[in-house]
Amino acid sequence: IDPYVSFWGNPERGEGFVNLIFYGLFALTAFLLIKKEDWKKIWIFSLGLATVISILSIFAFYEFSYPLLVGFNPRTGSTVGNAIPLGIYLSMLLIVAIPLFLSEKKAVKKIFYVLAFLLMLFTLFLTGSRGAYVGFLAAVFYFLIFYPVVNTNNFRKFIRALRVVALTLILAVIATVLYATYVPD
Repeated sequence: IDPYVSFWGNPERGEGFVNLIFYGLFALTAFLLIKKEDWKKIWIFSLGLATVISILSIFAFYEFSYPLLVGFNPRTGSTVGNAIPLGIYLSMLLIVAIPLFLSEKKAVKKIFYVLAFLLMLFTLFLTGSRGAYVGFLAAVFYFLIFYPVVNTNNFRKFIRALRVVALTLILAVIATVLYATYVPD
């Protein structure tokens, strides 16, 4: 174990004691300084930025870009660096777009959320990052199980059915993994 790397970290991996301390300070500062009404603006800005990054990634994938964005065919990394961090970044923001869409009243913003979601989902598939796929599916299941339900009866029944399906799929995956791990061929 290299004490220098353990303390300072690695620029590509973003690890190290100093980096973790700064992540904690950033989270504490955001928690203390950002007001409740400003969080939605921050999420909208983040979705807009992810949409721009997705567009640049698609341009790089299909080699429409200028020389600064070299195509990383068949996997794309856009301006983030490579495909895995891009996939993780997009999978986290894809889930944020869903509750923003469901809580929005204005049609223009709803259209923005849908377009941003579809563009980021397409870019997520272009990355080819299996870990990001699994993380996104796990987040979707978590969202279906724990998202608060609106008081309309039909929507409540629909969400309840989706929750049952999500829990059933999670249990099936766990059972399959346990079976494949512990039952000899």
